[in-house]
Amino acid sequence: MKQNTFRTLRLIVLLLPVAAIALVLIRLDWVAQTPRKPAWLPDSAVWVSAPHTPLEFQKYGEWVGCELARQVPMRCWFTDYRGSLYFQGLFVPLHGETISELRIAPGELPEFKLYLQSLDETINIIPLQNRTILVPVDKVKAVKSLKQAP
Repeated sequence: MKQNTFRTLRLIVLLLPVAAIALVLIRLDWVAQTPRKPAWLPDSAVWVSAPHTPLEFQKYGEWVGCELARQVPMRCWFTDYRGSLYFQGLFVPLHGETISELRIAPGELPEFKLYLQSLDETINIIPLQNRTILVPVDKVKAVKSLKQAP
């Protein structure tokens, strides 16, 4: 009886680290995969991942999507990986360009944020593949003044 208990205990002690390592590897693989796009976001939506850190166990990033409208401004959404909306707004091209095809540039989260020192605020921006930048309608003036500052 004691020998069976000892064997069982020894087996548990040996398998526990193997199981823990397997679970960590499975979780790291899950984090590295692009999450499924929320069904309600338009086809133009892209996953923007946050800069990666070693051994991260949670998906960091956001879905960014816009609805191409015949006229600007266009409505854009920012959600977490599950599709929970945390920002939506009306966006326009910074320099008034015409948008005929909406193709959001792939990138990482810092490329989709802009700090406006004059307002002490970080805003969402959306870079497009044609190098156009979409900015919130109410922040165009502040962003243009930032670009013109020496």
